[in-house]
Amino acid sequence: MSKYKEIANMIEEKIVNGFYDDTNKLPTEDVLIKEYQSSRNTIRNAINHLMRRGFVVTVQGSGVFLRKGDSDGAINLENFYGLTKQFKNKKVTTKLISLELKKPSQQLVSKLKCNPETLVYHIKRLRFVDGDPFVVEYTYYNSDVVPNITEKIAQTSIFSYIREKLKLEIGYVDMIISADILDSQDAILLGLEDGMPSINTENVEMLKNGKIFACSKDVHHYRRAKFLKLSNYI
Repeated sequence: MSKYKEIANMIEEKIVNGFYDDTNKLPTEDVLIKEYQSSRNTIRNAINHLMRRGFVVTVQGSGVFLRKGDSDGAINLENFYGLTKQFKNKKVTTKLISLELKKPSQQLVSKLKCNPETLVYHIKRLRFVDGDPFVVEYTYYNSDVVPNITEKIAQTSIFSYIREKLKLEIGYVDMIISADILDSQDAILLGLEDGMPSINTENVEMLKNGKIFACSKDVHHYRRAKFLKLSNYI
């Protein structure tokens, strides 16, 4: 992990635990440089990382302030890195519905930009947040890029497996959000009724080198899912 991300994570932990609530702002760059024994550039990168994740905002000439808002339990569209890490202060659990390895359809070949002979993992999971059904995930992984996905791995965090075991750098997630009507199977899994609304996302997931490693469709519980989009006045 990059040095600036390590520092950003340490500062984030302090923010979450209320360490800066009295001042509502971070210490100056000079103080942070001394505290973390790092260069000015590293500290600035850490602060920029925290800004992208929605924790702080800079005010010209005044400093770096905590960004307050009702974002608890929201999926951050600015920096999504998997449900488990997104909700690290909540209990995220997984029920594996199915896992298959087979040749892709023409539609998947087009989305994954893979060879038609490449085998693709078809994974369906139900994810819970603090014990409540949250999202049904239909995900398709290019096995040439993300190999050896087992049931055990699929029942935990696949993003963590990609980052920590395969040592791949996840770079980008292109996400389209839409509303739809639940079918009977997804309704049962989410504890809702057939024909009730859902919030859906269609995702294309890439490594930092631009290689597509997965695509997915997520069907969210419409009463529980919310999304955070950070915007600034220009």
